[in-house]
Amino acid sequence: MFSKFDNKIDTIFLDIESNNFNTTDKVNIILSPSLYWVKKIKLPVKSVREVKPLLKSIFEDILPDGVYSYDVYKSYDDFFVFAYEDKKILELIEQKGLNPSQVNHIYFAQSELANISGAMKINKTQSIYVKDGIVVLLPCCWIKESGQLHLGDLKLSKNHIDIKQYNHIVDEKTLYTLLGVSMLFTFLVLFEYIITVKNVDKITKMKDEVFQTYSLKPTMMQNKSMLKQYEKINTKQTNLRTYIASVLSLKLPTDVTLTLLKSNSKKLTALFNGVDKKAYSSIKKQFKDKHIDLSTSLKNDTLSVEFKL
Repeated sequence: MFSKFDNKIDTIFLDIESNNFNTTDKVNIILSPSLYWVKKIKLPVKSVREVKPLLKSIFEDILPDGVYSYDVYKSYDDFFVFAYEDKKILELIEQKGLNPSQVNHIYFAQSELANISGAMKINKTQSIYVKDGIVVLLPCCWIKESGQLHLGDLKLSKNHIDIKQYNHIVDEKTLYTLLGVSMLFTFLVLFEYIITVKNVDKITKMKDEVFQTYSLKPTMMQNKSMLKQYEKINTKQTNLRTYIASVLSLKLPTDVTLTLLKSNSKKLTALFNGVDKKAYSSIKKQFKDKHIDLSTSLKNDTLSVEFKL
C-alpha cells in the first residue's frame, strides 16, 4: 500500500497481516495499532518532558512480558503515551521485505490517522476506526467501512520515533564518551533536584488544584478505592483484548468457521461451526499453547468456547 509523500518518499502502513513490500526506495512507515499500546490521559503537568519519566509506571502491570520502549506527545490538553517493542517491529519490517536502512521515519497510526472519518479498510480482514479519540484495529466484519485507506494526501506529523537495534559495540573511545555523558547527566539530575526542592510549595498547590479540578475524593483512601475499581475495569478490558486476539489468530481447518463472538461483563463467548473431533483437539491445543484458561462444549459440530473476564 504505497502513496507519494511531499518529499517523494513513499508512506506505507505496516501490520502483521500486510503483504510484502517490493521496493528498494526509502519509505516512511505508519505502525498499525496492533504493534503498540496506547493510552490517552490527562496529567497535572504542562510539558512532554515532565511526562517522559512516568511512562514506564503508566504501563506497569498492563503490558505482557517483553522489552519495551516508550514515547509520548501532547494534543491539546491530552497526552498520548505509547509502549512498543523495538525488536518485534524490526523483525516485522524485515519479514515484509524491507531493510531497516530503507526506513526514513516511523510513526504511530494514532498520531497520523486520528482524523479519519469512519472505518478504513487496510487489508482483506481488518479495518481501522477512531473510537473516543483512539485509533483501533477491528475485524472487517465488526463494522462497515467507509472506504479504503489511502495515504497519498496524508501530511505526516513531527511525532515520529526511533527504533533501537541494540547492536552497539563499546570500545575505549565510546567508554570515555559514555563516562562524560554520565557525568553530565549526574549534573543535570542534581540541578533538577535542587529546582524540585525549591518548588515544593508549588507542587503542593498543584496537587490541591488537581483534587478540586477533577472532583477527587478528599482522602487518599477513597481515591485508592476508586483506582482499584478502574484497575478492575482495565484488567477486564486487557483480558478481553487478549482473548479476542487469540480467537482471531487461530489456525482453523478449512471446514471450520467462526460464527459468533460476543461478550458481557463476565465472559467472552466464541462459537465455531463444522467442528469434528480432530478440529476440536487442534483448537484446544492452540489455546493451551497460549496458556489461556477457558471452558469448552462440543455439541454435534458446534463448539462453544468461553473465557472468564
